[in-house]
Amino acid sequence: MSPQYRRHGFIKDELAYRLRRALEDLGSPLRVATEQSVAIDAFNEPQPDIILTAEPKGDGPIPLMSVAMLVEVSASTLTFDLTDKTRIYARAGIMEYWVVDANRRVVHQLWSPEGDAYDHHRETALGQKIEIATIRDVDIETDAL
Repeated sequence: MSPQYRRHGFIKDELAYRLRRALEDLGSPLRVATEQSVAIDAFNEPQPDIILTAEPKGDGPIPLMSVAMLVEVSASTLTFDLTDKTRIYARAGIMEYWVVDANRRVVHQLWSPEGDAYDHHRETALGQKIEIATIRDVDIETDAL
């Protein structure tokens, strides 16, 4: 496994915390999981940094059909996260996918999968509020990230 350094870890942990708080405040059945396997198919079980799932408990990987959103925090893998992983997640029907560029301090927010791409893409600078596109009434403050 590649090492994870503090910038990556801090952004991941703080964003996971803020997502969890926002979902709890909303009374959402979704839960936040971190660095767990997601069952895309028999040969593909990626471990995104953050997973929003309706099935956080149980044995084995998180079921694909329970996943509402995935987040990758990228300090050294930005190209891979925005190309190969985007294709994998879009093909799997993941409704929303975020890539946090830790170096440029920008969140690439992708939603509405179509084939192996996403129909919508928005960039938001860290420090600004981010609205989850596919879950109503969930805003995340990113000022401390």
